[in-house]
This record gives sequence, structure tokens and C-alpha cells, in this order.
Amino acid sequence: MPNNEVLQETNLVRLYHNMSEKIVKESENFEGTDSSWTLDEILRLEVHTNRYSKVSGSSSFIEVPKQITKTKAIINVINKKDSQCFMWSILAALYPNISTPKKTSSYPPPYLNKLNFDGISFPTPLNEKLQHNEDCTDKSPARVVMPSETNLLLRKGVFPYDYFDSFEKCKDSCLPPISKFYNKLNEEAISVKDYNYACKVFNEFHLNNLDEYCDPYVKTDVLLSTDLFENFRKICMQTYKLDPCWYFTTPALSWDTMLVHTKVAIELFTDYDMLRFIEKGIRGGISQCCNHYAIANNKYMSNFNPDDEIKYLMYLDANNLYGFSMSKYLPLKDFVWSDNNLTLNRIF
Repeated sequence: MPNNEVLQETNLVRLYHNMSEKIVKESENFEGTDSSWTLDEILRLEVHTNRYSKVSGSSSFIEVPKQITKTKAIINVINKKDSQCFMWSILAALYPNISTPKKTSSYPPPYLNKLNFDGISFPTPLNEKLQHNEDCTDKSPARVVMPSETNLLLRKGVFPYDYFDSFEKCKDSCLPPISKFYNKLNEEAISVKDYNYACKVFNEFHLNNLDEYCDPYVKTDVLLSTDLFENFRKICMQTYKLDPCWYFTTPALSWDTMLVHTKVAIELFTDYDMLRFIEKGIRGGISQCCNHYAIANNKYMSNFNPDDEIKYLMYLDANNLYGFSMSKYLPLKDFVWSDNNLTLNRIF
């Protein structure tokens, strides 16, 4: 908490209320970030008072509380103006003022030049800290936030979806029997190994009901999916120098990886009619209504009727249409309009 001036005219009740209100607000913000902590009650509020004397020509020194000095740690007081307190604490430790240790001292340039502080902010922001050692390099943030039973959670969990059909079952004090884990959608039951795993999670984390079991199941599922995607990002960044997060679809990412891998430069259309011609030729998957019965009528039929509409029946069984097209050469440049003498043999 920041220091406050307490004068004779200060309203102590209001001061106490403001301090308590700030603590409660910070606690609510902390609880709202999925910390899994809740504030039950404030047992006491310790207020440390020091004799206050306004600065007039010389500095005013306030002793650090004993409970802080006993920690034997570096205390970094946040200076919102220039963030230099950490630097001064290092200089004070290297070059202490022995004659008047309880007075604020200034450090002339010779001392400041002893250490190179260029480009370093104090305290160092989180995103500028050094990377973890080799043991932690391959662990994603998804694993870091997990409890100590990390190995128990490094796999997809199991959940009785069909059994969980009402909020009342959240109060179940134990997992349902293995038969209740049957998946009606896939028409399959879980294995004994998977059921034993679910029971182990329930017992190892000291869960009290099905509602509490649901929480780590959902979090694990999300974190593992995040871990997989982060690993996918890492591979793409190392291989292609492309970040999948900048793409809406996998085909868009695949297109750019093709450009990176082949190093080709595809010429852009300068003729708008050419562009429209290509766009009109783009088709999606075929969707049509077929007749169950059809009669052919052409000159090759024994019962051909020249007065009726000419009809042919063709049997087509084409597989891998997309793969067939994608395996062909892609035009890169020198786009021109072709004459009317275009045949399939010239295309393929």
C-alpha cells in the first residue's frame, strides 16, 4: 500500500475504509483472473506509522520495517517516474556511503559509468527476461500453469457426457461406474485403463464431487489443445518462418508455405477480365439432384427416335479430383488470351 500522510485533521475512519476498499478491490481483480482463490475474510489490517517531517533542504529517512529487513532480500521500491530505484540499490551496495549511511546520497558520473545500464529498464519487463534453461525450453506455458501432478494431466481426460444430463449430478460425491461412461454418439464404451485414469485424477486431486472433476477436465483439454497448437506454431516458425496465427485457414497457410518452399514469384493479373474469368471458373464441391431412371435416345440406340430430344448416358467414376488438379503444373506468368482451338489434350 502507498504511504499516506496522517495529520491532525485526517479522518482516520475514512482512511481505514479507503485502505480496506483498495485491498478488497485488488482481491476481486485477482479472483477474476481464474486464480481459483477466494477472499473469505480480512482478519486484521496492519498499519505502520512513522513520524512524518516535511523535506526542507535535507532529506528525511524512514527506517525499513524489521519484518522486511529480516528477509535478507533486495527490496525494489517501484519509482513510477524513472524506474531507477533498482539501479541505485546496486550502486549503494557496491559503493556504500559509510560516513552518513542514513542520508540520501547522490552518485556522480564516475560511479554511474562503472556499470553499463544502457538499454536496460528497471525492473526488467517480463518479456525481456532471459529464456529458461534447457530443461524448461521445450515446456510450453500450458504446462507451466498446471499443478505439480503434471504427468497425470499430460493426456486427454475422459468424461461421462451422456450420464451428465442434469445439474443435480454435479453433487455426486464420486465418479459414476464405468458403464455410465458409454458414448451413445460413437456407440462405444471406455476402456478399463481410461476409467482407472479418471478415478486416479479424482483421488489424486482430492476432488469432492463431479462438479470439481469437471473443472480440471475442461482446463486440461483446453491447455493440451493449446500446447499442441503452440508446438505446431513452433514447427512452422522454424521450418517456414511463418506464424499460423496470422492465417484464417490451413489452405492459406499451405499456399504461403508453397511460395516459401518453391521460391516462385507468381505474376499478378493486370487484365481485369482475366481475373474475372478465373474467378467465375472456381467451383466448389458438386451438389445435384439425380434421377433414379433415365432413357437414352441417340443414333446408337436400337430404338432411336429422331423426333425426340437427343440424350446420352455416361458412366463416370472419378476419384481424387482435387488431387488430380493440384498435381498439375501451375501457370506462373505471361498470361494471354487463347484462341478458340482449345482442346483437353493441350490443357493436360
